[in-house]
Amino acid sequence: MKLFFLLAAAFAATTLATPALAQDGSSQGVAEMEALGAMFPVEPLTPEEEARLPAAKALVEMIMPDGTMGEMMNGMFEGMLGPIMAMDEAGREPPLAELLGVSGDRLESIDNETAARAAAILDPDWRLRDEREAEALPRAMNAMMTAMEPALKAAMAEMYAVSFNAAELRDIDAFFSTESGATYARKSFTMASDPRYVGAIMQAMPQALAGMANMQAELDAATADLATPRSWYELEPAEQDKLARLLGVSREELGASVNSAEGEDAHDH
Repeated sequence: MKLFFLLAAAFAATTLATPALAQDGSSQGVAEMEALGAMFPVEPLTPEEEARLPAAKALVEMIMPDGTMGEMMNGMFEGMLGPIMAMDEAGREPPLAELLGVSGDRLESIDNETAARAAAILDPDWRLRDEREAEALPRAMNAMMTAMEPALKAAMAEMYAVSFNAAELRDIDAFFSTESGATYARKSFTMASDPRYVGAIMQAMPQALAGMANMQAELDAATADLATPRSWYELEPAEQDKLARLLGVSREELGASVNSAEGEDAHDH
C-alpha cells in the first residue's frame, strides 16, 4: 500500500520538473493528464463493497489524517530528494547551453568560468535563480501532494473496501483503536520517508540497475529474430510512395514533414 503512494509522490515530483505536463494548466496539458488517468480503468464497486466503504473511509482517516501527504513529501525531500538535488547543485555547470537553446556538446570546449560570464549576459541572476528555485521546490512539492491528498484518500478507501471484508475491517479498526494501533496508523506512511528506508533504496540501486541491464538483454533476445525498423530514408522510393498514399499525402510532403521533425528534434537536443 505504501508503495502505491510512494509512486504517486514520485509521479508528482516528476510532473513538477516536467513543463511538458501542462504546468500552465493549458487545455492540451489537462487533456494529457486525463489521458494518463484513463490508462488505469477500474471496476465499479459492488453493492457489498459500497456498503463497506464508510468503514474503509474511517480507517483511511486514521491512517492518513489531513496533511499526511505533505508531511510524507517533506520527509522524502529531506531524506532523498534534497540530498540528490544538493549533489546536483554542487556539480551544476552554468546553464549556458540551456539559455542559448543549443546542445551542451557544442559548448564542451568552453571552461566553466567563461560559461558563467556568458550565462550572466543572458541571465544576470542565474545563480540566485537556482538558489531560490531550490528553496521553493519543497514548498511547491508539499502543496502539490496536499492537493492530491483527497483523491488519494478516496482511492485508498475504495481499495480497503475491495480488499477487506466487513469482519476484517472491524478487526483492523479494533487494532487502530488501541494505543499501539493508533501510533502505527499515524506513522505508517511517514515511516516510508525515513532515511533508513531511503538509504536502503539508494544502496540497492546498483542491483536494480544490474537488473535493468538484464531485463534489456532479455528484451533484446526476445526480439532478435525480428526485422530491424527502418527510417524514412531507408525505404525504397516505391515504399515511400506507398506509405505516403496510406497517409493521404504526397511523397514530397511526407519527406518534408520528416525533415522538419528531425530539425526540431536536433534543436531541442
